[in-house]
Amino acid sequence: MPLFDRPYGDRVAVAGPRTEFGSPMSFGVLGDRDGGEWLEVTTALGPPNRPLWIRSDPAAMRYRSTPYAIRVDLSERRLELSRSGETVQTIPVTVGGEATSTPAGRFAITDVIVRDLDHAVYGCCALALSAHQPSLPPGWIGGDRVAIHGTDGPLGVAASTGCIRMRNDELAELTRTVGLGTPVVIEP
Repeated sequence: MPLFDRPYGDRVAVAGPRTEFGSPMSFGVLGDRDGGEWLEVTTALGPPNRPLWIRSDPAAMRYRSTPYAIRVDLSERRLELSRSGETVQTIPVTVGGEATSTPAGRFAITDVIVRDLDHAVYGCCALALSAHQPSLPPGWIGGDRVAIHGTDGPLGVAASTGCIRMRNDELAELTRTVGLGTPVVIEP
């Protein structure tokens, strides 16, 4: 599926059937244009941390909605899970440090990862986001994708390399609740 910089614009990426982590490819839909012919989406493909556009194709796509949404407030260092617009849980988190701040914007969950992780670093599990970290420290080998992942370390601080960390038990519950395409808004 081709991705464009704008409706009827230049093709900037092509989405395959699976993500780099092996999940089925999904997009968080941010809006539409031309009567739904074009969908504005968030994706980890193409230019980082900006929405792209795809042509709506009901024959090639499955559409699914979710009542859940995640909001991360970087200044308050908390994550809020809402269902149908009502906050159901507020969780303290650790966010990116000053030199490696967590990017703000509208993103979506692209992968739910519960195995094949370095558990000492990423905890029990991870929710990979469509966000990318543009300010990686020299020598960093962990890739540039931002995720919500587990930790046994302190919470409520700005100390990560851009990822959002939360307690393993709370994250394990969150991974059982939300799914691919769940919207994630990260606010400064």
